[in-house]
Amino acid sequence: ILDRSQGYIGVLIDDLVTKGTNEPYRMMTSRTEYRLLCRQDNADERLTPIGYEIGLISQQRYDAVQEKYRQVKREVDRLEHTGLPVSPALNALLEAKGEPLAKNSVRLSDLIRRPKITYADLAPLDTGRPALSPQVAEQVEISLKYAGYIARQQRQVEEMRRLEGKLLPEEINYETLACGWRPGRSSPPSGPEAWGRRPASPGSPRRTLPP
Repeated sequence: ILDRSQGYIGVLIDDLVTKGTNEPYRMMTSRTEYRLLCRQDNADERLTPIGYEIGLISQQRYDAVQEKYRQVKREVDRLEHTGLPVSPALNALLEAKGEPLAKNSVRLSDLIRRPKITYADLAPLDTGRPALSPQVAEQVEISLKYAGYIARQQRQVEEMRRLEGKLLPEEINYETLACGWRPGRSSPPSGPEAWGRRPASPGSPRRTLPP
């Protein structure tokens, strides 16, 4: 079964199992905590290896997807290690795009990270660029522009999986815990009913609390 970070079907299954529903379930992007990872454009990267493992994806299709992302990685690495010297052509491009002018040589990757500069914009200046398909070029640009946000979300996924991997003892008596209790409340709202079910791990309450 896919988890919440692998696709919207994983979110749907997890929501129905852990939260239930009293009305028709509508799948919306806001239901997942990992929208930057569960994008439409990277569905092949996320799901093709899983489909291949269970026999739903052909070897040819699997190899094609693997090669696509090898090309993405190679191009991202090249852009990270290739610089452009300051030139009238470069500053003319930056000025036309409303970006600050370059005063020193700048890496191609840093130029693409600028909000108004695209991978295609730099083609006339990037003489060493390999011939890439539009799909690969799109992934290269996304990988560079959103690298920091994607890395942060991946760390969130790793933290969630770490918490999910720690099982809580079944003998815990939640009625004796005073989590969230303060004077004036008749009883501490800490029992399993706070989540709708007894949590199996420290990560479970995060998933089972209502949105």
